[in-house]
Amino acid sequence: MVRFAPIPTTAKAMGLAAVEVPFGPFLLASSLFGAPWSILSAVVGSSLASLPEVLEGRGDEKMRELLESWRQQPILATGLLVASVLLTALLIAKSRKMYCTYRELMAKASA
Repeated sequence: MVRFAPIPTTAKAMGLAAVEVPFGPFLLASSLFGAPWSILSAVVGSSLASLPEVLEGRGDEKMRELLESWRQQPILATGLLVASVLLTALLIAKSRKMYCTYRELMAKASA
């Protein structure tokens, strides 16, 4: 869950180290949640206009080209949207379950 926080990656890594998260779970979470963001950043960066293109007024053309490919494949775009919504719902359900488990453990520890 920490990996989704809008905090710089270095700050998150140092914070997780400060609370003594074991290296195995840290590496697994970093790999699972870091790889999709890295791939998304690379795809977005490679498909957007460069600064010279924007300054020359050709940035709009690149954006239209990018959006046109999604308009031509509505099934793929819809599938990705549905998958994103389902994944978000799953993550919310899992985080709520983890929070309930945490509250139960804290209640037992204080008793």
